[in-house]
Amino acid sequence: MPKRILLVEDEEGLALLMGDSLTELGPDYTIEVCRSGAEALARMASRKFNLVISDLRMPGIDGLALLSEVRRLYPDTRLILMTASSDRQVRAMARQLQVHQCIIKPFRVEELLAAVRKAIGDEASL
Repeated sequence: MPKRILLVEDEEGLALLMGDSLTELGPDYTIEVCRSGAEALARMASRKFNLVISDLRMPGIDGLALLSEVRRLYPDTRLILMTASSDRQVRAMARQLQVHQCIIKPFRVEELLAAVRKAIGDEASL
């Protein structure tokens, strides 16, 4: 059964680049891309995802609020937060939400792929 990944990134160019990069994980992964937290929550209401990767700063629902809601509604879903900030408060909130990893922007595609493999690779069967 394919692993389902939901990528949430409001910047169109970056969302396309990252979505394409995630396809390098292979045929065992299904990648879907949303441009907002609200869109992500709506999509999650209709299907299950193994992993949500979210940007921190987005209009409307920001990444931490999104991941908090995902954690509440779907406690088995793995979480990765992308941020350009190394703010201690953000990291503390991410730890509290049991975010698997915070990736600091800018990052290399290889870093993202490694984080995804690690997050999904050690998850219990859903």
